[in-house]
Amino acid sequence: HPEAPHGGELLELGEEEAHLELVHDSKAGSVTVYVLGKDGKTPISVAPPTIVVATKEGPKEITLTAVNPKADGTADTFKGSHAALMVEPLDGRIRVTIAGKAFQSPLEAAPHNH
Repeated sequence: HPEAPHGGELLELGEEEAHLELVHDSKAGSVTVYVLGKDGKTPISVAPPTIVVATKEGPKEITLTAVNPKADGTADTFKGSHAALMVEPLDGRIRVTIAGKAFQSPLEAAPHNH
């Protein structure tokens, strides 16, 4: 399993087709999402992903903002912040479309039994 390049949580999409790296700051209520290829290192530009988190009031959808977007609005790094993100661990899902294929992943990687 590749190491997360920015020290975040590496989430696998599909059968290792791509990866998302999630860096979550629960104090600030912010997330940074890096979209990475099969190898977990190569950045891939995509349209902004959507995060849905569980809150007491029900599911909350948070749209992420592209960091240094290209002319077509795609980027490989996204940021978002919301009071609903000021929790640990995050309970929710992230949805992203890569090369025309929709993926979704839980926000916390499955625990690895060491």
